[in-house]
Amino acid sequence: MSEPSHLRGTAASLGVAVGRARLVGWERRRCPRRQIEPAAVSAELARFAKAVSSSGAEIEAAKRELTQKYGPTYAPILDVHLLMHGDALLVDAISNVIREKRVNAEWALSEVAERLKKPLLEDPSSYFQERASDIDHVKEHLLRHLIGQQPRESNVDGPTVVIARDLTPADAVHVLAPPTVGLVTEQGGGSSHTAILARTFGVAAVVGLGPLPTDIDDGDLVLVDGFSGEVTLDASPEQRRAAERRRDRFAAFLKAERPRSAVTQDGVSISVTANIELPTEVAAVLENAADGIGLYRTEF
Repeated sequence: MSEPSHLRGTAASLGVAVGRARLVGWERRRCPRRQIEPAAVSAELARFAKAVSSSGAEIEAAKRELTQKYGPTYAPILDVHLLMHGDALLVDAISNVIREKRVNAEWALSEVAERLKKPLLEDPSSYFQERASDIDHVKEHLLRHLIGQQPRESNVDGPTVVIARDLTPADAVHVLAPPTVGLVTEQGGGSSHTAILARTFGVAAVVGLGPLPTDIDDGDLVLVDGFSGEVTLDASPEQRRAAERRRDRFAAFLKAERPRSAVTQDGVSISVTANIELPTEVAAVLENAADGIGLYRTEF
C-alpha cells in the first residue's frame, strides 16, 4: 500500500497503538462435501472425535495460561467453548450427520454450525447475534484440527498489530501477549469475548470493520485508535508521530495518581460511576476512586 487509508469500526478497547501488521488466520478454509463409503464411517467418526479431543486440549492450555497471568476472572470465557466441545447439540449432531449422510467431518461440522447459528443471527438482539460468533470460534478450532493446520508464526519484529477476520478467545490469549499492542478485526463487536480479552491485556482494539483491503501485508505500518474506532494503514510520518504522542499521553494518564474525588475548578462535585462487566472489576473501580457502579452488565 502507498497512500494512507482510513478505516472505521467499533472501538472495543481503549488506547492508541502504533505497530507493524501481523496477519493471523487470514487463509480461508474451504469445506468441500465428500461422500464416504459405509465402511469408512467409523474411521471418519474416530477422526472427528480425535479433533474434538485435540481442540479441547488446546483451549484447556489457553485457559491455564490465562489463569496464570490474570487469575480465574476470565477463565469462564474459555469454559463456554470447552462446554460446547461436549454439547450434544453440536458434537452429537455432527456425528449423526456423518453417520446418516455419510459425509466427511468438515462438511458435517459446517452444516451443523450453520444450523445452530441461524436462530441467533435472526434474533434482533445484538447480544444473541454476537453469540453466534462463539459457534464460529469452536468451528474454527475443530476445522484446524481436522485439517491438521497449525497457526502461522509471526516473522514481524517489534510492536505488532494483529489483523484478523476474527479471533477466537483461545487464540487471543496467545497472540495478544507482547509484543502485540493493537488488534483489528473484520468481524466482532464491543461485547465479544475477544474484545473483553483485548481490554484485559491492555491492547488497543477496533473490531467490526467489515472487509479489509486485500493488499495488507505483514510488516505494514498500522495505527489503531481505540478511542475513535479509526484504523490508519500506511500512515504518513506526521500521522505516525501524532499517534505516538497520543499513545504516550494515554500511558502517562494511566500511571498518574488519581484524585480521590471529581470536583470542577469552580468547586462543583461531580458523581462518577463505572460500568463493569465482571464483579472482579470492582477493584479497578475502587482504585480509580469512582463513587459507585453506573451499569452492571449482567449478561456477562
